[in-house]
Amino acid sequence: EKYLPAYNIPQIIVKSTRRAIATLAGTFYGNAHKKLKFVGVTGTNGKTSCAIFIAEILNSSNLPCAFIGTTGAFFMGKEFSSHLTTPDPLVLHRLLKEFLDLGAKYVCMEVSAHAIKLEKVFNITFEVGILTNITQDHLDYFKTMNAYSKTKLSWLQSENVKTVVVNADDKYAQKLLGKKLESISFGLE
Repeated sequence: EKYLPAYNIPQIIVKSTRRAIATLAGTFYGNAHKKLKFVGVTGTNGKTSCAIFIAEILNSSNLPCAFIGTTGAFFMGKEFSSHLTTPDPLVLHRLLKEFLDLGAKYVCMEVSAHAIKLEKVFNITFEVGILTNITQDHLDYFKTMNAYSKTKLSWLQSENVKTVVVNADDKYAQKLLGKKLESISFGLE
């Protein structure tokens, strides 16, 4: 993002190294992310269960779907190397290429607040983005609930999420329902 005089090599200055590495990783792995359909799940609680349920429903409907999340990365009964809820772009795009090569059409994945803030899913278009809830978590990193919730909501409001599904019982999710977004809500209340 800035010239490094200690290195006597050609340097390309970019506005965001995170976006640049995501773009380069996607290109290196043949832009597999452009050939797959994505469902992303964010929230403090319930991301893993929700994402696994959706992946299983798609697979049971003969729509081959891979899963990426807290418990790992899986497709067709096989586990793939992944150590973070939402992998960094180099690992993420490698996984997407492997899934595509094995016949995946869909990827259902957890999209953590850290991943949103660190732009790990930059340039990936999600057919659906789901918000389960937002409760207190990760304040060591985000410092305030306001910053934490804004991060999650920013992804759902981005141009990279086509349809939003929100838990209308969640007070933070209610902010999304008032926006002009194509959204579907669910809840007990």
